[in-house]
Amino acid sequence: ICDIRSKIERQKEIQISNYIKYMKKRFQFLKPDEFLQFLNGSDGKYRQGVILTLDDGYKDNLNFFYEILRPLDITPIIFITVSNVESNKPFWWDIIEGFADLIYRGEVAYEDLEGKIDEKLLCLTKIEILDGSGRNSVRDKINTFFKSLQTKDRDIFIEQLKPFVAHLSFHSILNWE
Repeated sequence: ICDIRSKIERQKEIQISNYIKYMKKRFQFLKPDEFLQFLNGSDGKYRQGVILTLDDGYKDNLNFFYEILRPLDITPIIFITVSNVESNKPFWWDIIEGFADLIYRGEVAYEDLEGKIDEKLLCLTKIEILDGSGRNSVRDKINTFFKSLQTKDRDIFIEQLKPFVAHLSFHSILNWE
């Protein structure tokens, strides 16, 4: 499995690298200070300029992209979700992803969930456990359920899932160091 996963990761890296090289031939990648000059009304020098942004501040994204971008002299702008960095908490989507993985792999039994999570989610989970749906199907159905909730109910829902995923390791988030 690890060998297959590393081959898939390598294929993604090659695809992303090729796409960025293609973009570099067509556009000028701007560094953050050049982008600010453009925004402040420079002489049009950067008209065909683009910037590359990385969202959420995942450390593995930086490590992954650094190897691709450094030889091409491209500097990305990294947007970091400060509240997660300060609290060292995983993102809600990582919690949902981890929970879906546990269900898909059969590591959480329906009986373990009774009385501990929302009844609607419990029904969804039972259906997924019984029909053997794929991992993405499980995650998508949980995401759809999550997005249908009001904000306060979303927070409660995530709190209900946390005990089940507490032992999992999530993506490292960049920190202030």
